[in-house]
Amino acid sequence: MDEDSKKQEILKNFFKKLLKKPSKKYAEKEFYGYDDNGNLVVTDKDKNVISTIELQYYRGYSKDELEELEKERVDKIIELENKIDEQRESLRNAENIEDEFNIHTEITNLEKQRSFTINPYRSIKRVEGLEVRDVQMEDKAKDSKKQKLVYQVVYRDFPLAKLYGKYTHSKEVIDAIEQKGVRLTSGEVFLTNGRVARFFNENEVNNEFLSIFLVRDFVYNETKFSSPYQAFETTRLMELGKEELAKKVLNTRSIKTIRYYIREVLDVLPDTKDLWTEILSEYYKQHSDLIKMLTDTKDAILVFANANPYLGGIGLTSDDPKRLDTKNWKHNIVGEVLMSLRSEFLQGMKTEKQEKKFTQSTITEEEVKNTKKAAIISSMKKKSVNFE
Repeated sequence: MDEDSKKQEILKNFFKKLLKKPSKKYAEKEFYGYDDNGNLVVTDKDKNVISTIELQYYRGYSKDELEELEKERVDKIIELENKIDEQRESLRNAENIEDEFNIHTEITNLEKQRSFTINPYRSIKRVEGLEVRDVQMEDKAKDSKKQKLVYQVVYRDFPLAKLYGKYTHSKEVIDAIEQKGVRLTSGEVFLTNGRVARFFNENEVNNEFLSIFLVRDFVYNETKFSSPYQAFETTRLMELGKEELAKKVLNTRSIKTIRYYIREVLDVLPDTKDLWTEILSEYYKQHSDLIKMLTDTKDAILVFANANPYLGGIGLTSDDPKRLDTKNWKHNIVGEVLMSLRSEFLQGMKTEKQEKKFTQSTITEEEVKNTKKAAIISSMKKKSVNFE
């Protein structure tokens, strides 16, 4: 059982004990209390601590967060509407009864999803004082008016789980919201110290523009690279004396392929921060649109949530709950470099797009397409020969 499951089990038992009546027949094996920090403590009959559950702080949603939830809901409805339209179009072109049945089933499922998204939660509301006519059929003369209770179905815009608020590990987060008026935007989170941060790695939708894995051509040291990551790995391999491997890394645009090539080379360079500063400085100077996105992060802490030991991340992934506490970070070299560049750009550093000359280059997108096309043609020719 993982830590979250254990925590849930302890909390469930705690609430069960609160609700049930004390029993004289069975002696209690576990006792519950609170420590000086307000956390839930489970002890045995001799008051020995069995486990401690850190209780989180509750906070209500901000106006911005509620608006973001509503936007997500509306976007989901639009997405489902488009899918339903596509299925209805397919229904017109169905060739047999089986296809029609399958399409009808899919439309029904999509309509159910749409209905739940539009009205995800419903409750019953009592409406009092509604006047209705009461007619006795056996004696129409006894037609009278009287008050009756009427119940109405009420739909909420959000499910209860999302409607009221969320929990956080730190009181500082509550203070940041209530006292300083801090509001989160898409891609931002609160750290346990109350600071706002942006975590980036490779697949974070709202923070992809910060990623070193973003494929955007630029020139560094008279060589055209397809991404900052490729530039870093090529340079690192050259410094480690692995020229042939460096050439292989340069001859692909695929992040996945680069990772495969260098999977066994984990040497850390002593000048990692200097190297990232040079690479990312050139990268941003050649992409002014990314400079605008970088400076728009304002004073948020930029955090490279990567567990690779030599790349310069915090040693934790972006879905690890421990990442919210800076005490758990090994280092944050890439994030620190980006924050330093952001400061320079905000101070008016020259940022217009710069054209750079280069003597060697990574494979271009056109060359990748041509290579794939040639491979397909070659495969088709072989099949044709074998058939004959």
